[in-house]
Amino acid sequence: MVDPYGSTRRFASLTRVLVTGGAGFIGSHVAQAFVKIGADVVCFDNLQMGKLENVPDGATLVRGDVKDVDQVVRVMRDIDVVIMCHGQVSVPVSTEQPLLDIDINVRGTLNVLEACRKARLERVVFAGSRSEYGEPKCLPVDEEHSVNPNSVYAASKAAASRYCLVYNMLYGLPTVILRLSNVYGPRAPYWARGSYAYLVWFVYLVLKGEPIEIFGDGEQVRDNVWIKDCVEAFVEASKNPMAIGQVFNICTGEGLSLKRVVQKISEQVGKEARIKYAPPRRGDVRQFVGSPEKAGKILDWKPRTTFDEGLRKTISWVKEEIRLGK
Repeated sequence: MVDPYGSTRRFASLTRVLVTGGAGFIGSHVAQAFVKIGADVVCFDNLQMGKLENVPDGATLVRGDVKDVDQVVRVMRDIDVVIMCHGQVSVPVSTEQPLLDIDINVRGTLNVLEACRKARLERVVFAGSRSEYGEPKCLPVDEEHSVNPNSVYAASKAAASRYCLVYNMLYGLPTVILRLSNVYGPRAPYWARGSYAYLVWFVYLVLKGEPIEIFGDGEQVRDNVWIKDCVEAFVEASKNPMAIGQVFNICTGEGLSLKRVVQKISEQVGKEARIKYAPPRRGDVRQFVGSPEKAGKILDWKPRTTFDEGLRKTISWVKEEIRLGK
């Protein structure tokens, strides 16, 4: 059977992989990919944003919270590799509840890092964010660009990423940071308005015949990466010895404005979208296009799915969700 995630790397069945946030959007796809390549996978999730139905066949769910030190320590027993996909992902929520971001994105990540350090794990891969760069000084953004977050959410992700690098430098914990661009595809939390899943939310609204609210003029540019391409980067980062202590952009190197995204959705759906404009939101980045060059050189990773192809698959999934009344 062809691996839908594209990876040819195989794991021994005795390799135990823990995915924090493993019942969420990105985490569940990561868990599924590791199951398919032969790992023994544990999903650690409190199911507040994640869904039980997202946990892939062949993986074990352990209900728990990264904010609880004792739970984190217990679940770390006999684990070899940790993929950190937990997080509070909504910029508006972080603006209204900044301490929540600190508790989950920073303190929660530190809890996991400390448990990994004590357990002497083989590899720890952290899901960072392109938002850590803030408003880019130039495009495309490479990993040498300064980190200058301009939202509470971005600041929390930047702090967590920095702790990952410090744990590598100070304690020798083999950490890798993947700064993810706007990831889209099946299982994205389109109901969580203000999250990174804006594209899937737009698809849902067009299909339902409801207006799309765009904050600003719609000329904001985003670099959108298909979920299964993104997941392949996690698999490669978990084994490649050259990846340790490194930061990688996981992106396409191509940008689309929000207006253009809406237009493409309308074209594929065959239904005219209605746009309602609202004032710009605090903390939103105007333009982002990343450079995947470093990931290509070191991880041998590149995005393989065109935007039109990924959008077509996303629309099919959202249609099925609507049919099922979700």
